[in-house]
Amino acid sequence: MAAATLREYFWDERDFSLRYSAIRAYVPRYGVSDDWGPPASLLFKTGRSQVINMGADVGQQTRWLEQFDPHVLIVYPSLLDGILQHCRKHGTRLPSLRFVRSVGETLADRLRAETRSLFSARVVDNYSSQFIQDARESIEVRLVTEAPLTTEQEDALRVIMRGALGFPFTLRFSYFPGRLPGSGGKFEEFVCRVGRAKA
Repeated sequence: MAAATLREYFWDERDFSLRYSAIRAYVPRYGVSDDWGPPASLLFKTGRSQVINMGADVGQQTRWLEQFDPHVLIVYPSLLDGILQHCRKHGTRLPSLRFVRSVGETLADRLRAETRSLFSARVVDNYSSQFIQDARESIEVRLVTEAPLTTEQEDALRVIMRGALGFPFTLRFSYFPGRLPGSGGKFEEFVCRVGRAKA
């Protein structure tokens, strides 16, 4: 489990005893383990985990998921689309699935809605922040939040970000409900617009 996903679990107060499945590019082969692996397993007693290579046939991916019956699924949106189509066509259900996190690509509203409808699972897009550098010393920080940060929270975040960046950038916060703007496809976490017209 990646550190960013672990952070999300802390924020959402999730149960580490749940079964966890991940379909990722870097997985060399199918496997099931007794725990989630580091860093989660170093800090908590976790449930079992399943890893699936994204190159496997979507029918096989879905059969493995059905056999394991995960509570948590980490998956690319393009693969999630194929799994949804396969499940609808064959009447497959994942009755224990509670939480789906998309990674690597932006998540279309259609996929979000279909996943909630078919699996009754909470769906979270991995991309909840974006940084747009529009001048040499200025960065727009785009955040997906239920409510804007308070002035005190913004000031505290500026201190943390300036320390991490090693430069006293002017940081402006913009807030978006639900998802960040964009046309889909591969997500750019950092966009530099210095020296070119704004898109």
